[in-house]
Parts: sequence; structure tokens; C-alpha cells
Amino acid sequence: MLSTRAARSVARSLKGQVRFYAVPKPSEDIIPHANVPKFEKEPQKVTKLENGLTVASIENASPISKVGIAVKAGARYESAGYEGTTHFLRNALALSTASTHGVSVVREIQKNGCNMRCAANREYLFYQVEGTRDTIEAGIDIMTMVVTEPLYLKHEMKTVTGLVDFDLKTLQPEALLMEDLHAAAFKGGLSNSIHCPSYNVDNIKSEMMHAYRLSLFKEPRMAFVGIGVDANFMLEKAKQIPASLNLLGTAVENTSKYVGGESRHPTGGDLTYASLVTEGPGLTSKDAASAAVLQYVMGVGPSVKYSPGLVSRLGKAVHSAMGNDNFAISAVNLPYSDTGLFGFSVAGNASDMETIMQAAAKEFAAVTKSGAISDQAVTSAKNQLKAAIHMDFESTASIANHLAVESLMTDKPRELGDLLTTVDSVSAADVANVAKKIINGKPTMACRGNLSWTPRLVDLM
Repeated sequence: MLSTRAARSVARSLKGQVRFYAVPKPSEDIIPHANVPKFEKEPQKVTKLENGLTVASIENASPISKVGIAVKAGARYESAGYEGTTHFLRNALALSTASTHGVSVVREIQKNGCNMRCAANREYLFYQVEGTRDTIEAGIDIMTMVVTEPLYLKHEMKTVTGLVDFDLKTLQPEALLMEDLHAAAFKGGLSNSIHCPSYNVDNIKSEMMHAYRLSLFKEPRMAFVGIGVDANFMLEKAKQIPASLNLLGTAVENTSKYVGGESRHPTGGDLTYASLVTEGPGLTSKDAASAAVLQYVMGVGPSVKYSPGLVSRLGKAVHSAMGNDNFAISAVNLPYSDTGLFGFSVAGNASDMETIMQAAAKEFAAVTKSGAISDQAVTSAKNQLKAAIHMDFESTASIANHLAVESLMTDKPRELGDLLTTVDSVSAADVANVAKKIINGKPTMACRGNLSWTPRLVDLM
């Protein structure tokens, strides 16, 4: 209070006595101009080296570069006894390699202002490093060491085991539901969880990680991709990746078969999480685009934050049966390279689950009837899908992952414009046909939580 009064007193005494002048603009010839390099955008370029390694890049003239190595070595390739190995691999970034200590890996990444991460799904492992253009090369060198020459020292593996154990303890019910769903739906690798089973956490050893990596980390199964980098630079760095990856012959491709089934995991509580699906088309199927549009016809949850999302077809059907909005529902479309899952996933109060599940299943059955899908609904769904694709492509990580997967599946990866054109080509008849094909298939159901009021699969179909 005293300091405020003193400041006001001084301000009043100076009023009218002090004049403030504008700072004159410095002469143009004494202003140092920053030497900022300019980069020209270049189209997507894909090259396959003699050793089978795919190299792909997009020069987007960004000051930040992202480079990654994608490996066709996801959880679906885990054999008996190796369940959870990929979960350990994606937590094993900051470990010692043949060239440097684990502490040095972290220090060098931080010193160069880079970020390095590893993500995984059921089919791929994605190693990525991000940094400015003048430091990305150092980041690439570190990432390459982590991918090609890890040691997995036994004393360091204790840290990885702790990270995996923490991941398992913090998994949300929605994530666990998806693992239950895949286990019930598939026979083969796609039934494997992307998370290490709790019973196997203490069984994954460094020898197993070496064996898994050496059997799958082979150049024909790998893509070296870059966003915001020059194509020639990528080719130069790709040729520096050690050729010692091909050690154990040819990797055996994993096949999975959709079989359908039911999984019930009671855990108590007030809520229930459930999903009902049938077999959907794979990424390379001619029906993939139609299925993606059908997902948006049925509804993918609220488009406005904190809104109940009752404008979707599924939302309206369940709300009409319930009379309230105490639930969350979304259509599910999970395509893989050779097959997929399509249906819906829902969460709600345990006592409401019978009404919710019956209303949603009834709406899915209704969509197969003639004239049930209008041209207007398809147009709206296509617009939503194209917006989602655009927003996904705002992330360089998403672009890199898309480019990697497409490069490993086809000789000519689809670009953003190709994806939008494919969506535009889908007609209402295409969506109706794929709806009949998918929804009339053999069902799979998974549920967890309080299952006292949750119907069984036989009650819904």
C-alpha cells in the first residue's frame, strides 16, 4: 500500500515535466539480416534400395524435420512365449547400444534439441525423431543406433520392466476392451494384445528381445521415411543403415483368421463398456473406402466438445430408446492389412446396457435395408471423413506413419489428394452394399465392467 502511494506521488510530481520521444528507426544498412535458408517444396518420392529397404520422403519446406523407421514387426508377429515383446521394445529407447551408453543416448538427443519416440500398433513399430534442420542428422544417427544395434543389457532391462508394469496399471477400460475384442474376434496374430500380458511381464528377457528383433527387423520389412527433408539426403542416410539386420533368413508372414466370439470380463463398478463388431474390410480391400464412409454415416461421437453427440444415427437411436443422454457411442472401423473389424463401441450406466445394446444393434440391422442410407447422409459422411483426413494430415507424425505403411504395402503410396479422390468416388450404393456385406457377417462381442444387465451375444443377434 505504501509503495503504491509513493509511486502515485512521484508520477504526479513528474506530470508535465517529462517528455517521451519515439525511438528513431535504425538505418536499413545497419540492420543485420538473418541468413535464413529457404526450402522449396518437393513432391513425395519413394525409392526401394537393392537390399529391399524402402526410402520415402516429402519436402514440405518446414523448419522442423521428422524422420522415422517403420518396421513390420507389430504385436501380431509375436509367437508363443513372446507375447508382450513389442511393448518392451517401444519402452527400450534409452538403453545402451554397441556404440554408446544409454545415458549418452538421452544426452545427445537433448543436446541437439531433438525428440525421439517409439509407437506401435498390431502390425508396425514406428521409431521417430524430430528436430530442426541443422540437428536432424544427429538425431537420425542416434535413432539408427537404437534400432540397429541395441544391447538390452540385463541391468537396464529392469527399468524397461518397470515402465511396462506402470503402463499396464494405468490402462483405461476402453483400451482393455479393444484388447478383449481382438482376442475374441481373431485366431492368429491379430488376437495378440499390443500390451504385455501381466503374466508375461517378468518373463521377457534381453535374449528374447534380440531374437524377436533379429527375426523381423529386415530391410524388406522396413521403411525409412522423412518429412521436411531432402530426398537425396534421405537416400544418403539410408545407405548408412547397417546391412547386418539380415541375420536369420526370411521372416515368416503371420496370417490371422476372423472367427468371431464373445468375451465377458466382469470387474464391478457402476459403468459398463461394450463393443459389438463383425469382420470388416482390410486396408487393401476395394471396400475399404466405403466402410470408412459407412462409419461416419453411423456416427463417430460428438463433433462439438462436451456435447452429447446425439446428432449421429447411432446417437439418435439410443437416445430415443433411453430417453436421456447418459451414454457414449461411436461406430468402430479398424482395418488391418488383410482384414478388419467394423461395428460399434459404447459406454454407459450398467443398468442401462440392455436398452443401449439392443437399440444400437437394431439400428445396425436397419441400415442394411433397401433405401436406409440416403444420398444426403452419404454426402455428409464423406465431408466429415475428408475433414478428418485433412486434420490427420496436419500432424507430421501421422503423415510419416501413413507414408511408411503405404510404402510397405504398395509401390505407389497414396497422397492426400488420392485419399480425398477415393472418398469422393464412393456412392450411396457402394455404402449400402458394404453395409449388407459387413453387418450380416458373423458377430463378435466384448464387454467389461458391471455386466449384471449386459445382454449376451445370443440375445442381440
